[in-house]
Amino acid sequence: MNADTEGYPSATPYDEFHLKVHTQFTPASPDSDSQTPSGPAAVRCAITLPDEMWWRSVAVHESAHALLGWTLGIPVERLTVGEQRSRVYGGMTTLRGGKNAQLYAVALSSEAAVAQADWLAAQGYLHPELRECIEQLGSVGDQETVDRLARDGFIVDRDRADSDARTILALPQVSSAVRSLAAVLFTRRALEQDEVASVLREHHLDRTALPPVWLPGLTPADASDSAPVSEATRPRPEPTDTDESPVPAVPSHLREAAERIVAESKRRAGQMPPGIASRPQGPAQPHPPAPGTPRHGLRR
Repeated sequence: MNADTEGYPSATPYDEFHLKVHTQFTPASPDSDSQTPSGPAAVRCAITLPDEMWWRSVAVHESAHALLGWTLGIPVERLTVGEQRSRVYGGMTTLRGGKNAQLYAVALSSEAAVAQADWLAAQGYLHPELRECIEQLGSVGDQETVDRLARDGFIVDRDRADSDARTILALPQVSSAVRSLAAVLFTRRALEQDEVASVLREHHLDRTALPPVWLPGLTPADASDSAPVSEATRPRPEPTDTDESPVPAVPSHLREAAERIVAESKRRAGQMPPGIASRPQGPAQPHPPAPGTPRHGLRR
């Protein structure tokens, strides 16, 4: 799961994906589509979030991954939050150890992006388009890392992993620990393994009291629910060109408004340095190795 990267190779995949997120919505008015929206509720895109809100929300995202890994017994080696916003920006969670790919699928769940969007909503950033932007852009890198494990032959079920992650993150003691860790991470920008453990020890989390997660090989009788083992758990071959669905055309009246968002993204990227090795804000990720020395990056 070696998903940290020194630079995003091309603006095109990111721009096109970002474009499609926003073309699902009614074009913004000139005021709400400007670089300085009139208030939190008018912010429709991650690009126009104030820097502090963006980085605090990134810290929540990374802390959610860290808590998921820690509760599953996967050592959290390092957490980072970036300092420059560009095509490659966000944070990174480094997890090492463990042998079960499904546990990594839980730790790297896209529910971390949901936690990020929830935190922003609690700060007054309530626009549904912003939530969609955060959740979609924030989870693509996570989903790609998990899907690559399946393509490499590991038995993983992303839907079950997301469901288990959602259950864990909803626990009051876990959500409280996420907030505490995020506050420390935002201030220090990077936390090593012992620093993460120090923060989490203050919350006295009892791993044995947490709900069990689904693992491959469980039958309906001994799983935590009665659902059958999903076909998603079966290894999938590398996709070919014929596996890919055609990209639907974007209506011209929506594309014009959405392209302004893409143009602002490119403008910011051209003015700022590439930033630190971080979770790419686009669908491309390096191929991960087998579980044991995973690294994970974020995209928003």
